[in-house]
Amino acid sequence: MLELSIRDVGIKGKKLRNKGLVTGTLRRKDGQIIPIFLSSNLLEQYIVITDYCKDLDVKFENEIIHVHIKEAQRHFTKNNVINMDFIEI
Repeated sequence: MLELSIRDVGIKGKKLRNKGLVTGTLRRKDGQIIPIFLSSNLLEQYIVITDYCKDLDVKFENEIIHVHIKEAQRHFTKNNVINMDFIEI
């Protein structure tokens, strides 16, 4: 299960990516848009196993949330995921 954490927007995304993290957003049902980050290694393993299954359960602040992958952006030369956007279902 992927675990999402709240991102400090004062830290640039490039610094987080250099540490092996993927940035993104989580759109909640109540309209909140929360900046998040998650582990790049776990995300790549998930993609290999499920081949971008669009609906999944993620852990966010000690609760399980059912989400839909809205968008995944990849680096154009390295082909690794650099940004993920999720929508709560």
